[in-house]
Amino acid sequence: MCGICGFAGFADSKLLKEMTDALEHRGPDDSGKFEDAGISLGHRRLSIIDLSKKGRQPMHNEDESIWVSFNGEIYNFRKLREELEQKGHRFYSDTDTEAIVHAFEEFGSTFVEHLDGMFAFALWDSKNRKLYLVRDRLGKKPLYYAFVDNGIVFASEIKALLKHKEIKAEINLKAVDLFLSMRVVPGKETLFDGVFKLLPGEMILFSEGKTENSFYWEPNENIRERNEGAAAKEFLGLFEKAVEKRLVSDVPIGAFLSGGLDSSSIVAVMSRFNVKPLKTFTVGFGEEMDEFPFAGRIAERFSTEHYKLIVSLKQMTKELPRIIWHLDEPISDPAIMPSYFVTKLARKHVTVALLGEGSDELFAGYSRYQQMNWPYTVLPKRVMEKRYFESDVAFNSSEKKELMSPELKEKTNSGYLPFAKQYINSLPAKETLNKALLFDLRQLLPNYQLMRVDKLSMAFGLEARVPFLDHRIAEFAFSLHPALKLRGSNGKFVIKKAVHEILPKNVTAEKKRIFAIPMKKWFDVELKSIAQQQLEEAVIDRRKLFKREAVSRLFHKQVFGLRKGRYSNQLWMLLMLELWQKIFVDETPFEKISL
Repeated sequence: MCGICGFAGFADSKLLKEMTDALEHRGPDDSGKFEDAGISLGHRRLSIIDLSKKGRQPMHNEDESIWVSFNGEIYNFRKLREELEQKGHRFYSDTDTEAIVHAFEEFGSTFVEHLDGMFAFALWDSKNRKLYLVRDRLGKKPLYYAFVDNGIVFASEIKALLKHKEIKAEINLKAVDLFLSMRVVPGKETLFDGVFKLLPGEMILFSEGKTENSFYWEPNENIRERNEGAAAKEFLGLFEKAVEKRLVSDVPIGAFLSGGLDSSSIVAVMSRFNVKPLKTFTVGFGEEMDEFPFAGRIAERFSTEHYKLIVSLKQMTKELPRIIWHLDEPISDPAIMPSYFVTKLARKHVTVALLGEGSDELFAGYSRYQQMNWPYTVLPKRVMEKRYFESDVAFNSSEKKELMSPELKEKTNSGYLPFAKQYINSLPAKETLNKALLFDLRQLLPNYQLMRVDKLSMAFGLEARVPFLDHRIAEFAFSLHPALKLRGSNGKFVIKKAVHEILPKNVTAEKKRIFAIPMKKWFDVELKSIAQQQLEEAVIDRRKLFKREAVSRLFHKQVFGLRKGRYSNQLWMLLMLELWQKIFVDETPFEKISL
């Protein structure tokens, strides 16, 4: 993986260098640029395939009329290259990236449909003066953009966009309501005013100062009847292929391991492909609910070279400002902490790691999906949907009403529930469960789990690959009858049936286990004083986002309320938002923030 950036419509060599330098952590191995009239492409390289200088980007075709700056991996590049060479295309490297420019030459604007992988890239067609910005089907790799007076600016991370003098680090007040509910900003908006992100499966064409948006892939419900045995066999075949193609690498490879169904399935299949040494990684807090025993049993079962790390609260608070800087936007899930440290651990031993993200959103793994299943289906549809959308919000409607300042209420959008209802009503799916899954797959997953995975893996130059999110597995998931995904309270039914012979019974029989974050305990020990310092009354008054007395009540309820865990998480969210404003809006270097 790498970092890409650039702009179209103007020239500025100094700006290009500053943007590229801002992404150095994403690509520590090399840097490159391409500049021509009206176009500038920058690149930072993390070498994974073809480690030679021939792999330097941006890359071009034979006559240098087509250029690309690419982040990600194309898993079918060898087959695609063979096809293109038979058609007369000549390659000068052994990289997957070069296949993109030749695919564009051969297939035109439909070229992206021939790419199987995770990616975000910018392609410049000099003959037609067209810039293509493309994001992969499921949003594994981010790509941001902003419009300026004389063109468009884009980058893998927002911090690179901010190098342009017209792009200001100002909070997008319209998005705060959604952020308070969903812990992230969904859709194309970001928490930065005027900064947008490409959506999964989206392609933007920029030419002569105008943009055209299109989608080359979207998941759709297409249910085909099959029995559970046939479905399990079909899933296992797809999953094995998804893992196998993600093992292609010229550098060491491993896996994150929790000992749960998803990561254990990945490790089991990796061992089938004789990955040696198979290195696995687990992190915990020295708490009873740590995943070490579960991960240890799987590591022993498959003879992995297993590494584990215990992280203290002091270590986490010390690193928190740096983590927020890497994230660009605050992701108000405490899981960012273990993610950061397990990535740091893994990078000492491997350059590529396989992760288990995505299966819950495709195959109904979370307990909240049970509200979209029998017996709740006897409820009116609108009631059932409202129950689902309110089941996992950070702040519900009444809590937001109490918290938000009059100034913020005046400028915010209509709110989370209208947004969610409008989106779910636009979906073509007929099955209620599939509508919920599609909402999470398109709105939560790319902005939440996948954004966390990308930003924190790239903080250390580690490439994270997610086999459950192979687009063929996604298409398979939405071809299943809902009962093959959620059977009563048993989520991911078809996966469990498919892997029951290669995993211990206790893994396939276990209910969904969420990574346990001792947030209440942390607040009782140390986080409360940190949050009180960062959210003092003078700060709240200056920001004009929240009511001073409402924040004060939250601190009181965290100590004396009946739902201390919920209030701890809400205060964590406000702390994240405040630290984000200090780092980006106030431009305080994260190194100077001491917690």
